[in-house]
Amino acid sequence: MMEYYGYAGQILNIDLGIGEIKKEPLDNDLSKYFVGGFGINTMLAYDLIQPNVAALSPDNVIIIGAGALAGTMAPGSARLVATTKFPQTGTIASGNGSLRFAAQLKYAGYDHLIITGKASKPTYLKISSDRIEFCDATYLWGRDLVETTEELWREHGKHWSVIAIGQAGENLVSLSLTLIDRTATLGKGGLGAVMGSKNLKAVMISGNKGIRIAYPNKYFKLVNKYLEQIRAFPSHKQAVEEGKMWGWSDEADFYYRNRTELYPKEKVKQHLGMEVYIQKVKRGRVCCPSCPLADKDILGVNEGEFEGLLTYTSGFPRRNVDFGILCEVGGYDRIIKCLDTANRYGLDTHSFSFLFDYIVQLYEQGVITHRDTGGIELKRDYDTTMELIKKITFREGFGDLLADGELAIINRFGAEAAREAIQAKGLEIMVEPRIRGLTTLEFETVLNPRGGHHHAGDAPVYTSGDSPQRFITRCRRMGITPEAISRIMDATSGFNVGRLSRYAEDWYAVLSSLGLCNMSRVLRFYSIEICAELYTATTGMELSYSELATAGERIWNVKKASNVRAGFTRKDDYFPPKWFQPLKGHDDEELRLRNYWSGETLSQKDVEKLLDDYYEERGWLNSTGIPSSQKLVELGLKKVAHDLSSYQNTDHL
Repeated sequence: MMEYYGYAGQILNIDLGIGEIKKEPLDNDLSKYFVGGFGINTMLAYDLIQPNVAALSPDNVIIIGAGALAGTMAPGSARLVATTKFPQTGTIASGNGSLRFAAQLKYAGYDHLIITGKASKPTYLKISSDRIEFCDATYLWGRDLVETTEELWREHGKHWSVIAIGQAGENLVSLSLTLIDRTATLGKGGLGAVMGSKNLKAVMISGNKGIRIAYPNKYFKLVNKYLEQIRAFPSHKQAVEEGKMWGWSDEADFYYRNRTELYPKEKVKQHLGMEVYIQKVKRGRVCCPSCPLADKDILGVNEGEFEGLLTYTSGFPRRNVDFGILCEVGGYDRIIKCLDTANRYGLDTHSFSFLFDYIVQLYEQGVITHRDTGGIELKRDYDTTMELIKKITFREGFGDLLADGELAIINRFGAEAAREAIQAKGLEIMVEPRIRGLTTLEFETVLNPRGGHHHAGDAPVYTSGDSPQRFITRCRRMGITPEAISRIMDATSGFNVGRLSRYAEDWYAVLSSLGLCNMSRVLRFYSIEICAELYTATTGMELSYSELATAGERIWNVKKASNVRAGFTRKDDYFPPKWFQPLKGHDDEELRLRNYWSGETLSQKDVEKLLDDYYEERGWLNSTGIPSSQKLVELGLKKVAHDLSSYQNTDHL
């Protein structure tokens, strides 16, 4: 039997329909060319998920994978990846989560878990190393996500890590997700519904096998060096020692009213600001294994109607915006109550709040009427928010339509609804280029095969006012070659966001395959060279930084190929019409889509040219956005090239 370092060395296959369990060794070539986590999941999905399978069919597949460094002490190496066909978008894609599941999966002896079929009754999986059990979950069906997790902990112990769904997943709501250990989100876009369609209430895992490190001395030297750098960084002191809210500024600009204007600054400090968080909201923090930064929040209410309420969340700042600004529910106590309710139901707070803001505007414009809503007056307040959270979760009345997201609204209400939507492939776009300018973060949400998700575009390579040399240095940290940097640099606009986005995606693929957090507060301490050194020290497999960068490119091409086969081409890389309309700023200033560096206003023609540049940088066909055979063969993907050859004619799609 082959010896494994870093990797656990096995893939676990579970068929819920026939109760079959199979184990297979991790293929050495698979780990070499696709690294781990995100990469191996992506290749497994290409082979296992049929392009035209219905997302909620028993034939859909769930693949859960841990990164190559997951379960070790490498800072920020707790990322877990779940891959499936998502019901909200119809795309074959992956979602990332954190906390303990990735480490426990490795400790149990597995790098990846593949779940197929549908159980005949509500079931939860209990995986403990070589002991795998199909457990009756009938008594848990209908209970919320937090209750389910805590009941499983009560019965089996808190050393188990648990992925669970709430009632939204049971009712096949496309806006559903799962939570890991009732805190960390996983599977935006409907993973909860996919689990629900399989009668799978939860997966719990625990192991004690540990992970062997190939070169311990080199490994610990690297790990200790980066831990010291993180702890010395100013933002670490502010958040960990001073207790400030991660990623929040009272002076930031926040959009609301479906991106038509900015939220008044005086209201931010009064109801949602840093002092409110520190003095009234924060109860503690939770961190992932191996992470010194603790960015998960424990929140509480100490007065009023919801006094004594305590809840856990992946991070308060964005949820603060979801309910405090987009839904305008009122003070922090109501924000926390809405957050807690949505989490318990397993309803994605981001998807809900953006959908809510969107349909309220359509109601104000008369596109959606009182009759359409079944008598509900749509307005931004606490009572309406809570009512719709419940109706969506249980698919009651108007909530049954909303449960399938923005595409369902567009299909029902037509062109007027489509013009007001800010989504890509059915998934809402959270970032806003009219406020800070078009960066890779915003640009990539349009391109992402997953839909309007933005994490893959967050390239930490530029800051307003930076010198070109500092920009170039940061590009090199991502593994971008000098030749590519010369194509990215632009004398007029500073940099070409289309060309740069390709490398942001590849960098994300590398990090997620290693299991490293892509949040900038951890990411700033990593480079492609450091990642390659850690990978080799951990696994004993020699991998140069250029080979690692190529692996990232290979992974993204396979991800794109999966979705080409599912019917997605350039026509789906669609910039929202609202981005080309003015957004009302403070003092009646008009904010328009603009270049991040130069501030120049961008037109539809401008961004289409940037899209051309992106495809060219990728080596994909401009007319269709499909990877070229030449590029796929160059990356060692001859089978994928053969599979896509019949898709080069757009009439096929």
